[in-house]
Amino acid sequence: MKLFLTGGFLGSGKTTAIQQASLQLLQKGSRVAVITNDQGEQLIDTRLIRGANIPALEVSSGCFCCKYDQLEHSIRLLQDVYQPEIIFAEAVGSCTDLVATIVKPFLQFHPNLEVVVSVFADAHTLPILIQDSRLFADNVNYIYKKQLEEADVLVITKIDLLTAAQIGEVKQLMHKHYPGKVTLYQNSFDGEDIQHWLETLNSFQLQDKRASLELDYDKYGAGEAELAWLDKEIEIYTSTGNALTLGYTLLNSIYAKVKEQEFPIGHLKFLMDDGILQKRISFTAADQPAAAPDYKDAGIKNLHMFINARVQAEPDALQRLVADAVAALRTQPGCSIVEGEMAAFQPGYPAPTHRIED
Repeated sequence: MKLFLTGGFLGSGKTTAIQQASLQLLQKGSRVAVITNDQGEQLIDTRLIRGANIPALEVSSGCFCCKYDQLEHSIRLLQDVYQPEIIFAEAVGSCTDLVATIVKPFLQFHPNLEVVVSVFADAHTLPILIQDSRLFADNVNYIYKKQLEEADVLVITKIDLLTAAQIGEVKQLMHKHYPGKVTLYQNSFDGEDIQHWLETLNSFQLQDKRASLELDYDKYGAGEAELAWLDKEIEIYTSTGNALTLGYTLLNSIYAKVKEQEFPIGHLKFLMDDGILQKRISFTAADQPAAAPDYKDAGIKNLHMFINARVQAEPDALQRLVADAVAALRTQPGCSIVEGEMAAFQPGYPAPTHRIED
């Protein structure tokens, strides 16, 4: 069995690529499954993967390295139930040191398991972050660069949003900073690009030559502590049948308030479920306009909404910001809101179950 371990910073496009790759494999008759991962417990990514009828389990409340036993147990469960040929394991976007804490332990304890590490990077923010921009705090940038350093395969995503000249600049930058790395430039909604990624993973050979990162765990832990996690679930009810429009009003309000406070965005994710269709809206560190609905809001009176916010801020400040946006939505005519579970926190100091150095 093959384990395609997928890392990369928040908002780099990991989930989209995994979903598209899994669907392509399933259409060809391959058996595939997914394991998602997050510091929180209300994972939009898991709902998105399962909503596409892809077998999925999740490792929550901590990164793979600190929840190694849970990851191992999830793999065994998927093997018992689905006998997958391939498992995609998507590491939380603030995690690094995957080779020392996941790959090498798996190769030691499960030598028949083939493990390949892809690390994703958003083509928009990559040039800013690897050239020491002040987009995030220094310790957060440290995590970002360490993620890229340990990749077997670097996947530069969202190239469809760049001009040919901009893509050329990104390629020059990658050649300068990461010469010799296997690097792909990918639009994850392009079937040929996804197929090329899968072919690259399937043919990768460097199983016994990986170097563990030289990693300052104090800087790593400090970088994670700079980030606030917020997970929230709400139900929007309206007598006027415009619940979807109100959902967009809420998510755009939260995004605008985060920008007003100048909180650097790792990833703002919103999942809206009207009982028939699911819609995910995402904002990242790149400048983006407000989200515009691509539908006609026709008679939807009830909307289930999930919020996953990963922002460089204090958790209390992020919680107040979201609460203010929800309170403002309550003033809309005919609108009532039921608030479900909510958590706001900072990740704890990383404490891997195993760490095998060179």
